[in-house]
Amino acid sequence: MSETIKTLGRLALPYYALSMRFTLIAMITLVSHALWAQDFAKYGMDTLYTPMGLRVGSPAPLFEGATWAGSRFSLSNTLENKQVILIFYRGNWCPYCNRYLSNLSDSFAFLLEKNVDIVVVSPENKEEMEKMDNKVKAGFTFLADSAGRIMQSYDVLFTVTEAYNKKIKRFLFTDIGAHNEQAQAQLPVPATYVISQDGRIAFRHFNYDYAQRASVKQLLDALK
Repeated sequence: MSETIKTLGRLALPYYALSMRFTLIAMITLVSHALWAQDFAKYGMDTLYTPMGLRVGSPAPLFEGATWAGSRFSLSNTLENKQVILIFYRGNWCPYCNRYLSNLSDSFAFLLEKNVDIVVVSPENKEEMEKMDNKVKAGFTFLADSAGRIMQSYDVLFTVTEAYNKKIKRFLFTDIGAHNEQAQAQLPVPATYVISQDGRIAFRHFNYDYAQRASVKQLLDALK
């Protein structure tokens, strides 16, 4: 009898170990998911949908838009003669965006030597984009995308959490939804893409942390 019990014990041991392994994996997954959600919440992202951005080598979605000054921009027309740096920014209320675009403007001449147009897209309206353009004082093409069509096609658009909206309202005196004239506050991941003349993504900088941006060196290296 005792030998039978020992045999059963030896047979059960692998199943017990396997069960413990699956339990451990499940616990790690739950903890990772909790940390992941907490991290995204820090950046104001509602995790019901998490944008992942377009990959290098994928076709760049074509778009057209009006600048705040009323001129028209066409990506397909521009790519006939130039490469394009496409930048998504959160708004002129964002100090990180202001600093980043100002830094790019300081290197604008070096970037232009690479035969490139710099297109900057935001959910802000034209009046707010004019303010940003006047701050930066560079030859960027600013496009208002309040409806989110361009941001959505490049998979950078996300819904802002209520807690984050309140935080921005408290510390930066901006209600994101009202500022963008949106029924529900939405923002882009501040991504940067280089689009080559063949219409494909040649470079991407995609980071949920809005303090992390593509450097001028990275952009220069990505441009042909």
